[in-house]
Amino acid sequence: MVPYFKGIHLTIVGWRQGRDDEGWKQLAPVDWKLHDMNEKAPEKVCAVPRLENDIAALLTLTEAKEPPERRCEVKRLYIFIMDLEMRLQSDSVLRFRR
Repeated sequence: MVPYFKGIHLTIVGWRQGRDDEGWKQLAPVDWKLHDMNEKAPEKVCAVPRLENDIAALLTLTEAKEPPERRCEVKRLYIFIMDLEMRLQSDSVLRFRR
């Protein structure tokens, strides 16, 4: 999902100096002497071209009622056995390797 948040981010920061029409930072160095660090953000910004596709992808990915199950492989498993006072029993660490 993370790549699809890029369109939202580029839209939010696209008004700043040193950005192209798609919201990406320019490779040319920004003259920070001309850049006003106290510049106020505008009330409205223009959407970058990829925003519509990114929003559609996020809506598709999040439309399920239940989160998708994801299989993961456990390479190491540690089981710690504690006593009632939450002290680790010195000989009770079980280690499993796959």
